[in-house]
Amino acid sequence: MHLSFSLPCMDKSGHELCFLSSPNDNRRVGCNIRGDIYTSQNWKGWEVWRFIRDESSGHFIMNLWAHSKKFLCSGPDGRIFTTENKEGTWEKWRIVSHPKLEGLRIESVEHHRFLSCRGKDLYTNEKEEKDTAWFLEPAHRNHFFISATSHDKRLSSSNELPFTSKNRKAWEKWIIEPTNEDIGQYTIRSMEHGKYLGSQEDDTIVVSEKKHLWTIGLSTQEGGGYLIHSTEHGRRLTMDWNGNLYIEEVGNSHVAWQLEPILPHALTVEQI
Repeated sequence: MHLSFSLPCMDKSGHELCFLSSPNDNRRVGCNIRGDIYTSQNWKGWEVWRFIRDESSGHFIMNLWAHSKKFLCSGPDGRIFTTENKEGTWEKWRIVSHPKLEGLRIESVEHHRFLSCRGKDLYTNEKEEKDTAWFLEPAHRNHFFISATSHDKRLSSSNELPFTSKNRKAWEKWIIEPTNEDIGQYTIRSMEHGKYLGSQEDDTIVVSEKKHLWTIGLSTQEGGGYLIHSTEHGRRLTMDWNGNLYIEEVGNSHVAWQLEPILPHALTVEQI
C-alpha cells in the first residue's frame, strides 16, 4: 500500500481506513448517503473506505466508513456500484503493487477487470492502462493528537511555546511527516501554527520555523505506545507529573506516547 506514514490508520475493528486515490486525476472514490458512487477532489469522511482483508485468500472487500452497510462492487460490464451484500463474489478485490506504474493495481476477483478512473468516471477495464494505478492513503493524513500514556495530557503549543493540555482542540493537532533525506525520521509540525517541535541543548522543548528531526519507535513499556526520540540530541521526549516537557537520557525515559489519529469529520448514516 502507498501510505505516507508507516503507522496504519486503524478503526476499532482493526481494519485499515484509507482514501482510495487516483494519482492521474487527483480524485478520491466516494459514496453518498443513497449509495451512489462518485469521484471527487475532496478529502472528507464520505471518501474514506474500510479495507477488510480475508486472511485465507488475501482478497479485500471495501466498505464505506460513513455507511457501514455499503460495499464497493463491480459488474461484468465494467460498471461500479455499491451493494449491501458483502458475501458475494462481485465485491471481492485483489490489491497488489502495480507491475507497470507507481502505486497499486486493484482487480475484480470475479471479472478479472482493473479498477480505473478517467476524469470523473469510475469503471473497470480489461487493460492495464495508466488510469489503473491507485494510492491508498491513510484517512488520518498524518494528523494526530500526541498523548502521554501515563497522563491525561496531550502535546500542545501556542505560536511561541509548547506545553501539555487536557484538550483535544486545534492547538493539540500535529502533523507527523517523514523526511525524504533519512528513512525513519520525522518532523512534528503544529497544524494550527505551522511551527515545528524541537529541542535544545539544555533539554528544553521549543517550537520554531526550523525543522527538527525525531524518530518514533514502539515502546516496550507496560501500556505500549511510542517513544519519540530527538535525532539532534540523542534524547527522548518526556514530561514530569506537572506536565512540563523536556528531553532526557534514553535509559531514563518513563513516558510513552499514544498517536491518536484525527479522522475527517463525517456524519454517518446512523447519525443522520
